[in-house]
Amino acid sequence: MLRVIELAGGLASQFATMTLAELGADIVKVELPGGDAARSRRQAAPGDFSFEYLNRRKRSVCIDRSTKQGRKLLLDLVSGADAVVEDLDAAIVRRQRLSYRSLRAANANIVVASISPFGRSGPRAEWVANDFIVQAMGGIVHGTGWDDGPPQKLPGELAGFLAGLQAAAMTVGAVFGVRRDEPGGERGDHHGGAGGVHFDISMQEAVSTHWTREIERWVYHGLGGSRGNRDMGLQGFPHTVMARDGWVFVLALMAEWEPLAHFLGLDDFVTHEWSDPQTRYERWAEIEPQFTASIASRGKYQWLTDSAEAGYTFAPIDDVLEMQHSPQLAARDFFGSTEVDGEALKHPRLPFNWAAAPAGENRAPTLGEHTDEVLDHLLGIAGDERAKLRAAGVTG
Repeated sequence: MLRVIELAGGLASQFATMTLAELGADIVKVELPGGDAARSRRQAAPGDFSFEYLNRRKRSVCIDRSTKQGRKLLLDLVSGADAVVEDLDAAIVRRQRLSYRSLRAANANIVVASISPFGRSGPRAEWVANDFIVQAMGGIVHGTGWDDGPPQKLPGELAGFLAGLQAAAMTVGAVFGVRRDEPGGERGDHHGGAGGVHFDISMQEAVSTHWTREIERWVYHGLGGSRGNRDMGLQGFPHTVMARDGWVFVLALMAEWEPLAHFLGLDDFVTHEWSDPQTRYERWAEIEPQFTASIASRGKYQWLTDSAEAGYTFAPIDDVLEMQHSPQLAARDFFGSTEVDGEALKHPRLPFNWAAAPAGENRAPTLGEHTDEVLDHLLGIAGDERAKLRAAGVTG
């Protein structure tokens, strides 16, 4: 079984290790006694069960890694692990000597995935940033919002989830794909040297990768990014319109106006006069009542089907409630549940299906719930010695 040590500073590493836990890995979450000062167990807002979602199927062990004894315990755990996933602040990594070099000294074959806002190298390596800062400096915020207003942050914690998913994929790849080159699964050399691998993952770069098209447009064509018009699209009609049962996104790239107007039921406007998008833009008030009534005459999924048959692209816009009742997501068992205070709470599962069953319980561990178990079974520390460590505040 793949064993991973989690040193979590935020969402990214917690999501990475949750993904690995769902794949059957044994995740040992190392926290500080009394609660993790690095934000992973801070008080959540009412109704926010992110911690319970992100830490399912893990084992929690409390170790004060800032002490000499605690650091030795941590490195002993690393020595018997396959990988470490961490997204601690650079100052904590330096102060507590948790760099890849230090971890590799404890285990020459260790795979380490380090997630940080801007990477562990470069002039901004020491910068501390939240998801909004990373999104903004990753370029993607510049393309959101409307052209008559300021850029807008994308909702959710996009940067953390993207970087976390990358960390999970690269960790599995390094342990099972790169480093183990024997048919029987024995560990082999990595590029002719020791088996250790270090992934330095930048959240900014994880976000910027999704900005590739705009970067190419600028580099090769000198075209800067642009945001959409609040009222009208480039084709001379609004893109987001209310259908009979909800919002639908209307798009017909490269389409000629006359057949599109027929398709939309705008027979009064199927003339050469209206073929120019600028004309439609300037005189939209004449078309709008009939256009709005036409879109409202069908459901958004009917528009999806009809537009696909006609060669256009209409997209139904689902809200969170509609997603929870999606027959497609239901058929793929996308939503699962997590136990929180004895109650089953619905949550998204991972964006893939596979046959193997996860190892741990489908709930988040209580603080230090598995400390004795981990110290006993993984490190062979007897009960009296564990009691001494707890009394000294090294464990909890």
